[in-house]
Amino acid sequence: MNKARSTFSGSGVVWLIAASIILPFAGVYGAGPSQVAIPRQETWPDVIDSSSGFDRRSRAEELVFARALAESESLTAPELRAQLNIEIVDMPSVERVRRKLWRILAANYAIAIEGCGNADAFCPVTIEARDLRKSALALSESSVDARYRPWLNDAIRFHKTYLNELLRLAALFPRVSSEIDVYNDRELQGWELADRQFVLTFDDGPSEVVGSGADATMQLTEWLRRSGINAIFFALGERLQARAQATSARAVSDLYAGMCIGSHGWSHYSHATWPQWRESVVRSQALIGAAAPNSRVALFRPPYGQRLPGSEVFFAAQNVKVALWNIDSQDWHQMLAPAEIERRVFALMLLWRRGFILFHDTDAKAHLVLASLMKRPAVGFIKWLDCRRAAGE
Repeated sequence: MNKARSTFSGSGVVWLIAASIILPFAGVYGAGPSQVAIPRQETWPDVIDSSSGFDRRSRAEELVFARALAESESLTAPELRAQLNIEIVDMPSVERVRRKLWRILAANYAIAIEGCGNADAFCPVTIEARDLRKSALALSESSVDARYRPWLNDAIRFHKTYLNELLRLAALFPRVSSEIDVYNDRELQGWELADRQFVLTFDDGPSEVVGSGADATMQLTEWLRRSGINAIFFALGERLQARAQATSARAVSDLYAGMCIGSHGWSHYSHATWPQWRESVVRSQALIGAAAPNSRVALFRPPYGQRLPGSEVFFAAQNVKVALWNIDSQDWHQMLAPAEIERRVFALMLLWRRGFILFHDTDAKAHLVLASLMKRPAVGFIKWLDCRRAAGE
């Protein structure tokens, strides 16, 4: 979950919310990002109804993000502190994350230009132009066809804002752990998947039972089954227990039929600071195994992505892997409409070309976003990976 990032200072809680809100303890870690990256409108001029069309939009997204990444490298630590609105910047962490992003981008760009012809948009026309950094820095309004310019202008804004989201997480890591980096090879982010493979993941459920009607989790799982897709639901133990008590263990098993269930802990506390975090993992895993044994997978997603360095010994003993994410929908954000979230998710899928997509199943918003996303012709050129394969089972 990435709903509101919590860090702890003494006995107080600092909420790092991805919105323009200044909150207590902002002097310690800073407020959340001043903006959430959202494409303003659908300005891409081409219908993405072919594999080559998918790659064209993908390499365009990669070039614009790479340009923002390259430009960020000139920022000093004081400039980053001001830009990210935090007091302390871990520059080694920022540099490590930048290097990782460059490796991922370079690999993605190489795939996206494989079928390029000289006349195709955003394709390199010389051997030198195949260098991602050089091509990205050369990208400008005058270098692209006029029909792509409205998209380019908005994409530059979007990717600069999105990069700030990532740099902020990197600047706080490892003092505040998150999905931005891993401590060991038992932690998954989504980069491990093959090109164009994606996994839907949902945190914080199950939703509360609402009378005799279908609640958010039920509506979502029923829709996924009708769509021939499954997903990993990272359930909170206390919510799962309440659901079983309000209905039955059989009803819980039926709710998640065909899906996978991983643990999100017993309660939604930071598992980097909560003294009972080990018990939380063990207890929630046991409940999932008892309530829905056919759906249980040996994955744990820490609330806020926060966990302790060195915890791999515990997780190895439990035969559990930590599952993070690399595409954050920001669907928890009350000020964002489903259409805005859908545009964000789609742009990031084109940029990263693979990954674990983070949603939440506690209200209907994720369902609305996905119903819209699935109508895009471009979705026909990706693969929704089976949740058990994604879990390594």
